[in-house]
Amino acid sequence: MHRRGFSLVELLIVLAILGAVLALGYASLRPLMQRSRVGEATATVAASLQRARSFAQRANLPARWERTGDASYRLTLGADAVDARLPAGLTFAEPAIGARITYTAPYGEVDAVPHRVTIQGHGFEAEVRVVGITGKVIRSNVRRAP
Repeated sequence: MHRRGFSLVELLIVLAILGAVLALGYASLRPLMQRSRVGEATATVAASLQRARSFAQRANLPARWERTGDASYRLTLGADAVDARLPAGLTFAEPAIGARITYTAPYGEVDAVPHRVTIQGHGFEAEVRVVGITGKVIRSNVRRAP
């Protein structure tokens, strides 16, 4: 009699090999995923700063970005305030808690001191800089934390 299909032993061997390959794949992709989280958080903070600048220009009202905690910040657009948090495992390295970046109306300008927002976590870091009196927002690439 000729049987078709797999025996239980063959199926278990294939599942064991598949499990080992998946475990190796996860271990090699994990740093990439962590690096990506830092990059996404940096992009979100940069977008918040750009939103504040744009609001000050459009609405002719001041707008402010303020660090409120280790991993939280507040975006104040005129009379409206929005609180936000970084993803789990990420924190601000700078500026200090309570630091503010204020865009003034009508041109969306900031004071002449350059501002730097640094996000770190999972062994990586990236920064967002607000440069010059124009308040231009520049985002850096993600790099290994020192």
